[in-house]
Amino acid sequence: MKLDRIEVSGFFHFTQPTVLDLRELPSGIIAITGPNGAGKTSVVLDSGLAALYGVFPSRGGVLQDYSTSRDSYLDALWSMTGEGAYRIRVGVDGTKRVADAVLEQILPDGRHQPLNDGKISTFKDAVARLFPSKRSVLASAFAAQNKAGSFVELGQKDRSELFAELADLSHLEKKSQTSKACANIASAAIDKLRVMSDVL
Repeated sequence: MKLDRIEVSGFFHFTQPTVLDLRELPSGIIAITGPNGAGKTSVVLDSGLAALYGVFPSRGGVLQDYSTSRDSYLDALWSMTGEGAYRIRVGVDGTKRVADAVLEQILPDGRHQPLNDGKISTFKDAVARLFPSKRSVLASAFAAQNKAGSFVELGQKDRSELFAELADLSHLEKKSQTSKACANIASAAIDKLRVMSDVL
């Protein structure tokens, strides 16, 4: 999963659309410098994840808390290995404190296929199906910035759950539950056949 492009408008001090296209950066080591409050974390680290998960990882609260206009938005382009690209557009009305969000897949032929109907609830469902959880992304890629989501900062229960998620153990748990259900059905069928056998 790789952030290719982010556009921010109406959040923090970005009153006009600000675009960072990471695909245009040259190869090698890149340094992004600037004074505190210039937006290095807000744009480069926070905004791509905020578009996906509805929160700026380095700050508390929801997107509406940081919207400075009625037509604030985050527009992010993520690429996923073997799946192509996904575009996310989250619109926020900071005055009414409402939001909408669209997730679409960009197909190999360039067509855009919508994956939700613009509602936040269906957007969250689509993100949950296609992307890793916020917790796993924070623990694996973001914690160096401010310890948000840091594995070592989690409690034992959260560490165990996160490890199971990162190791993709959930599908094994589902298979285990399915196997138990099948075993119960088979056991009930055997008991029924034994009763019928005794009657015969």
